[in-house]
Amino acid sequence: MKLLWLLLLLVVAWPSQGWGAQTQLDSDSFNGANGTVLPTYNAKWYHANCGNNAFSEPAIQGTPGVGSDGTGGGSSCNNGQTWTANQWAEITADGANLADAILGKVYLVLRAQPSADLSAYVCGVNPSSFDYQYRIGRYDSGVLTFLKSATQTIATGDVFNCQIDGTVITLLVNDAPPAGCSAGCTYDTASDGIKYSAGNVGLFIRNNSTVRLGGSWRAGSLTGGAPCTGASPSWTATPDAASVQACITSAVDGDTIHLSPGSATWTTTVDVPITKGLKIVGAGVGATIITHGVAGHMMTLGVQAGNSLLSVGNFTVNANDNTNIVFALYGVITGTTTPCLNCYRFHHITVNNINSNVFNAIGDNATGSEISGLFDHITCKKTLASGTPHCIRIDATSAVTDPTSDTAFTWPLNMGTSHMTHVEDSVIDYSGAGGADGGVDNFNGSQIVYRKNTILGTELCGWHGSDSGRRGIHSFECYRNTLNGLNVWPSGGNMRSGVGMTFENTLTNYTDAFNFSIYRIPPGNGQVWSVCDGTQAKDGNTGTGSPRPLGYPCIDQTGWFFGAGADPAFTLTPSYYWLNRLNSTITDPSAGGLEFSANYIAKNTEFYSDVSASCSGANCTSGIGIGTLANRPASCTTGVGYWATDQGAWNQSSDGLGNGQLYKCTATNAWSLYYTPYTYPHPLNVAEGGGLPAGSRLLAGPRLPLTQPRLPRN
Repeated sequence: MKLLWLLLLLVVAWPSQGWGAQTQLDSDSFNGANGTVLPTYNAKWYHANCGNNAFSEPAIQGTPGVGSDGTGGGSSCNNGQTWTANQWAEITADGANLADAILGKVYLVLRAQPSADLSAYVCGVNPSSFDYQYRIGRYDSGVLTFLKSATQTIATGDVFNCQIDGTVITLLVNDAPPAGCSAGCTYDTASDGIKYSAGNVGLFIRNNSTVRLGGSWRAGSLTGGAPCTGASPSWTATPDAASVQACITSAVDGDTIHLSPGSATWTTTVDVPITKGLKIVGAGVGATIITHGVAGHMMTLGVQAGNSLLSVGNFTVNANDNTNIVFALYGVITGTTTPCLNCYRFHHITVNNINSNVFNAIGDNATGSEISGLFDHITCKKTLASGTPHCIRIDATSAVTDPTSDTAFTWPLNMGTSHMTHVEDSVIDYSGAGGADGGVDNFNGSQIVYRKNTILGTELCGWHGSDSGRRGIHSFECYRNTLNGLNVWPSGGNMRSGVGMTFENTLTNYTDAFNFSIYRIPPGNGQVWSVCDGTQAKDGNTGTGSPRPLGYPCIDQTGWFFGAGADPAFTLTPSYYWLNRLNSTITDPSAGGLEFSANYIAKNTEFYSDVSASCSGANCTSGIGIGTLANRPASCTTGVGYWATDQGAWNQSSDGLGNGQLYKCTATNAWSLYYTPYTYPHPLNVAEGGGLPAGSRLLAGPRLPLTQPRLPRN
């Protein structure tokens, strides 16, 4: 009987939520004499060469139980077993002193290295202003770096379990991710070069008092694992988070992971590390179904220059009214300013019951490098009347007030090229919610294109200015979209910043088609800058009060391109607006929000439109002319435009809408080709696995010249 008990104790398959099988190899209840340090209590524990040798070590406290010896404490490792590289450990928090300010650290140690000072990965509880948060970290010769942090506080009886499977560390508390864990309580060690690929298991406890902090301890190896099969370059995973993460961990840059049909609820964040450009392909919308059950982002993804294309698609997501982001994309350009252009794609994804941002694409703060990609065949459905979720939000930098958002404005205008992030052939449907704000959201230097999308009960071409963030958008294109406001939403978009093109959109059941606005016109205000009244260095401040207000032009307002810096250069750069129909009638943009006046945004200065244009016959003196190139007027006034309907070959579809190119009068009686839309369908908009055109990652198009002179400051 005794032998049978030992066998059961030493080899137990311990399944844990969403993990591979945890085979127990050792355990300890610490039933020894109080104050006995672990190596004295049992020889399987050792302190020398387990790090922190200048400190003492964990000791028996509470009989049974474990804590510090009262002199600060330190680490002990376990050599009672031969530990595999894929390993796990857990301990039960115990004792009346857990919530006391004297608590230091209680860490599970994984892959400990033989060294005089601790070098290992750790999981456990660490005080942060004595609120005792759970964390994942890494010790390098005694120097601790936190990798993930949670907000959940420790409580007596908590069982915290840490595993490292391949390159991924996961922390669970009571078989669930601790509350508030940033981007899920997982960390991929591939992002730090996999510093420790193998080693021993151990404990690290710091405390200045002889109190009991832990009860029973168990540890072992990981066997089996989630149902991820295959080998590079092709993998297959069942749709549960553990299987998908296992395949991501095993895959290398350029691999494809196929998700099988079926349904799964993700309770942990799935992370695609920035080192891997992968294709993650479901069995199809309605065939592979994932429910967002994470207290945080459902999926985090990174991109960087030099990787293969990151592509995710062909499945359904039930957002489940979750208030957390579904897909959080971030970019890091490591050691280079090389643009990462057309380097990601989200496609053929239907997201139901949204209540937060669905796709949150953030660029690179550190280097100011550009990141662009494609969203195609996306469907976002909102059914609840509450909340203002955005289907797609694209920012060049992440922080609303971060000065690094200026870096986007060192980039020239690149409309009609791969520098722009494109959203095409998608549906944003708020009809089930009775209409609501928030179809899309953009500011902080984003470069965006919305084309050939269908919008119901919300807006599309609407974005923030320098009122809601440090900077507005950089540039935009909005064309050939179909919008229906359902008579519950006022306009198809409120354009509060940026230079761009808006053309051939069809709108019904709105009060207005599109608005131009400046929210910082006195007495308005913004979150970062105060009113545009001549006192803000970031504004143009060329106005004399009449007719142009003192602050004019306001930073990033429609019609002007501002650069970076404390006192940025600014250039008159009009936007162009043509063939936009509201209830079948061609319309000008109107005033929206805190209304502008002609003193800030004037037709034939800040924007040009085809409505009531004087651009026919031999002369083009205002607005935008439309017709064949042969019928373009010979004479023109600087700034006017002409849409040549028989030019260009960018529309590669059979939609019957034709092509077109915009010519601009760059000097008296001098026409120049100014704008050609980017190839449609987008070069990445192909059947998954069908391959990409050569060089499509870094397609370059003509850059729009900034030909207008800078106005002098007062």
